[in-house]
Formats: sequence, structure tokens, C-alpha cells
Amino acid sequence: TARVVVDEFDKLPENIEQELFRIAQEALNNALKHAAAESVTVYLRQGNGKTQMEIIDDGIGFNPDALPDSGGMGLKSIRERSERLGATVTIRSEPEKGTTVEVTTSNEFDV
Repeated sequence: TARVVVDEFDKLPENIEQELFRIAQEALNNALKHAAAESVTVYLRQGNGKTQMEIIDDGIGFNPDALPDSGGMGLKSIRERSERLGATVTIRSEPEKGTTVEVTTSNEFDV
């Protein structure tokens, strides 16, 4: 089951939208390929001068500390794309508890 929940949302610059789309695509691909998730929810929010995207799955989870360096190519791609946005990325996961990928960026964009 997949859900997308979008609060009131102002238009973003196309390059920002595209990077967020690719990050979501990678996180969803990870949930499908690796997590055996039964449900995934993508939240998009804006407020307090920030845009936040959160992808939450109920899959098998993993121990982020047990991954070599920054994880697999998917997690590396998520981190690199977030860095290009000047965004912070937080990946929380535990075995048998699912995974949350949270990306937060300022709404002060250089267009």
C-alpha cells in the first residue's frame, strides 16, 4: 500500500522538485527491493520557511551503524542529492521497525 500526503504546498523551483522526486524514487525503490515493506507513506510539508519530505515504510528495517561508510548506492544517492539541495537528510531505521527517510530544505532557493 502506498500513500502520498501533501499539506498546503507552494510551487517549488523545478530543479528542487526534481531532486526531491528522485530522492523519493530512490527511497521507494529501497523499500520495494530491500525492506519487504507492506506500506509506504510519503509526506510533503511546508512551514516555518522549510520544505520537508518524509518517506516512512513498515519494512524489515536495518541497523544504519552496521552499514559500511554511507550505506549502499541508494542511500549514497539520497545523501548526495540532499547535499546538492543544501538540505539535511536523516535516515532512521531499526531491524523489524521499518525505515524513515526525512529530507528538510530551506525555502530560500537560488533559482
